Amino acid sequence: MRILTLLLILLASSCAVALRDADGYRLSAATHEADALEDAAALLSVARTSTRCHELAAIALTRRARARWRHDMELYVAGLGDDPGPRPPIPGVETVCGGGSP
Repeated sequence: MRILTLLLILLASSCAVALRDADGYRLSAATHEADALEDAAALLSVARTSTRCHELAAIALTRRARARWRHDMELYVAGLGDDPGPRPPIPGVETVCGGGSP
């Protein structure tokens, strides 16, 4: 019984240990945001000339519109920032592909 209690105390105390420091976490969140914006730009350039424009544009526009929100949410979940509020709206694919249907 003592071993079980000791194991539970050890397990509970290890949960409070930070895996990354705050600066490392901020850098990671910023890198994720930059990657999302870069990926979205590349995908949008492909989408404009693709027969799958609507599908590709929806992914790219979502990544671009929500990159900053996801960055802020990462920091909020880690206890390093304020609640970013609701997700921002995503522009329609018509802004990239025109008004035609997929």
